[in-house]
Amino acid sequence: MGVNLWTVDLQTVALVQGTSTYTVPTTTLSMLDTYVSFSSGGTTTNRVIMPISRTEFSSYAQPNQQGFPTTYWFDRLLSPTVTVWPVPDSDLYTLNYYRVRQIQDSNFTNGQQPEIPQNWLEAFALGLASRLALIWKPEKASVLKSLADEAYQIAATQNIESSQFYISPQIGGYFRA
Repeated sequence: MGVNLWTVDLQTVALVQGTSTYTVPTTTLSMLDTYVSFSSGGTTTNRVIMPISRTEFSSYAQPNQQGFPTTYWFDRLLSPTVTVWPVPDSDLYTLNYYRVRQIQDSNFTNGQQPEIPQNWLEAFALGLASRLALIWKPEKASVLKSLADEAYQIAATQNIESSQFYISPQIGGYFRA
């Protein structure tokens, strides 16, 4: 039902000149903020790159054109991949992306707990109870479902980044070489 912040982490991939497609961990559900880093003279610079669709990527007349990557296509396969375009023209670039990853499977041994922050435990318990009630106690399912939905909404409301949001219409300096 959306991005859960505790399942977001940063991944880094060294880009190779002439290589456009890279494997992504199979636990990756989606890519969020994505940028390419490069170093010059001791200074590291990050440049945001934008996602494109499979259709848009397949419409490129020169998919093997080399240059500084500006876009990426995340292909959600069983073994997911990310394809950058233009194809890197240097080995000095690093692809960085925040991803939403799959939550740890439930295999509780030696007192392990589910991979869930404290403020989500009630939503988890009520959601599980609601699902189990569908099989074992159908007359209780609707009551538990409404309680589970309410607990989820409370936890989701608290699951936000606490940072300021700024809009700046003058971005001309970003595109200068």
